[in-house]
Amino acid sequence: MSTPSFFIKIPYTLVGPGSINKLGELLKDFDAHSALIITDKGIVEAGQVKKITSVLNNTNCKYSVFDGCEPNAPSDTVDRCSQQAANEQPDVLIAVGGGSVIDTTKIVSVTAANSVKVKDLIGIPSLPTKMLTKIMIPTTSGTGSEWSRIALFSDEADGQKKAIRGLKLFPDAVIVDPELTLGLPPKVTADTGIDAWTHGIEAYTSKTAHPFGDIFSETVIKLVSGNLLRSFTNGDDIEAR
Repeated sequence: MSTPSFFIKIPYTLVGPGSINKLGELLKDFDAHSALIITDKGIVEAGQVKKITSVLNNTNCKYSVFDGCEPNAPSDTVDRCSQQAANEQPDVLIAVGGGSVIDTTKIVSVTAANSVKVKDLIGIPSLPTKMLTKIMIPTTSGTGSEWSRIALFSDEADGQKKAIRGLKLFPDAVIVDPELTLGLPPKVTADTGIDAWTHGIEAYTSKTAHPFGDIFSETVIKLVSGNLLRSFTNGDDIEAR
């Protein structure tokens, strides 16, 4: 059997405890003087957004916050976030949260830059070339949406979950800091950890699996299997996180 051809793109990524403190340097590299933090109320209440703003307070980058993200990224919510971004015209979008927050940010990077709504992107052959810079800061394990070129949302016109795809949806940078997961409740730790583990299995057994992807898949399966119970039992175990 011939080896299938495959595509690889990995966004610029900072990984490790305390890596969030490099956000200021990252914004300087992007020449960003204004930012819109996109998140949800639960993340705000957990104090995770404060960790981001404390870093921004030591930079020359002004910021505002949209904390209205909801599970499964409803189209009306995405459009509200897009309207705020269009009004404020930030240099960069910063997603702080789980998969729905990250998906919302990806879509807003397109809609706000081009003065369109989510419905205008459904079924089009290619995305507009104009795009807002976006930095993804995940606060859970899960699908790995912070590395992908796909954004999922719920179309409230028909109640269906839909996807938007395109190279322009790749993040410009990602910060994966396990310290941001320390406040996760045990149930969320378990749910998102199993989500990550399942995606590793799915990728490994996929008909389109390839050798490079298998490296990630095997490592995901091994690491989650060896660390999820530890993270669930002791949420402050930073090594397991």
